[in-house]
Amino acid sequence: MFGRRFKERARSDPWISERIRRYFSRRFTVGTNVPSAQQTDTRTHIVGELYDTEISYVDSLQTIIKKYMIPLKSSEHSAEIEGSQVDQIFCQVPEILKFHETFLETLKNRLGYWDTKQKIGDVFVDV
Repeated sequence: MFGRRFKERARSDPWISERIRRYFSRRFTVGTNVPSAQQTDTRTHIVGELYDTEISYVDSLQTIIKKYMIPLKSSEHSAEIEGSQVDQIFCQVPEILKFHETFLETLKNRLGYWDTKQKIGDVFVDV
């Protein structure tokens, strides 16, 4: 149902585990405007995959900055490559990282009150 990384994080993160438990406890209530189980499963699966992908992307951007950009800008590598060249190569990586960290946090907050009728389109617009 949820993506594999999402499940792994949910097991180790009590905050996410609680949100999933709350979601499933509300999921099986009967009502007139409750989406079908298939719609709910699809929507939840998509959000889980989006969350997994966003975590992976943010981790990758952080790795690029920590393992490549910062070391290349250090004085120890100044003979090999100039700081301006490093800035040119990684010109917008820090800004992209900030944007996606904000998006990830907003998405995580939305998962905090996820239910069967929840939508996330506004998360894309607001960030």
